[in-house]
Amino acid sequence: MKRRRVRQLRPKPPGHLCREARAEWSRVALRFPEAAKDPAGQESLVMFSTQAVRWQEAEKQIVENGTLIAGPNGQLMESPWVKIANASQRLMNLHLKTLQKIESAKATEVPALTRIGGEDE
Repeated sequence: MKRRRVRQLRPKPPGHLCREARAEWSRVALRFPEAAKDPAGQESLVMFSTQAVRWQEAEKQIVENGTLIAGPNGQLMESPWVKIANASQRLMNLHLKTLQKIESAKATEVPALTRIGGEDE
């Protein structure tokens, strides 16, 4: 019964994400629960998840086809998947840092103090 309540309170990944990105969103949201509730954190989660799927696909292509391919004139050149993988990693790190900052800020927030008693105290 408690699990059902916890799942209902946890934000759900946006519907526009592909299946793999939604799974990644849910996995990362468990690590950053406060950031997952924050609008900026949710955007970073979306971007991180999208880049993670892109990175995984690029790495799969690199494993299957290698880092070098034959260019239009027959000379070897770097596979475009290498650039995609590198760019995705950079963006994932950027959004991960954002999530860490949001989580840290939410963890250190001090609740507003309320004065108890009358004005003279």
